[in-house]
Amino acid sequence: MPHPSATQVMDELITELADGSGVRERVIQEHVGSIVHPAPDGGIHERADAAVQELRRSWGPTADPNRADGIVPGRGKQASESEFDGYFALFRRDGFWGYVRVRVPETDTPERAYKRLVFGIVRDTT
Repeated sequence: MPHPSATQVMDELITELADGSGVRERVIQEHVGSIVHPAPDGGIHERADAAVQELRRSWGPTADPNRADGIVPGRGKQASESEFDGYFALFRRDGFWGYVRVRVPETDTPERAYKRLVFGIVRDTT
């Protein structure tokens, strides 16, 4: 089964956000595995790169990721102590910020680590 396009997912998230404020995120892919015996991560970074390339064509160039600090959960002053963005790209279109991120734990345990590819939308209130 083919994956929905990044543009399609972003459009769906904008529709979900249309009736309110806040943030809408969707986990696109997740990998959980041991770092003692690493397994392939299912191409999460490759899929993130492909999504960014697609969004550059449909939304325009990427924005300074520092603009997301304080707007996108887990960035800037809202940074989580348990996980961080191992990959992050920010886009702006029609009053919304869109982003592609790969969340990883701040500290991995040898038995269990994860990577989570997430697409998100937040309303631009500036």
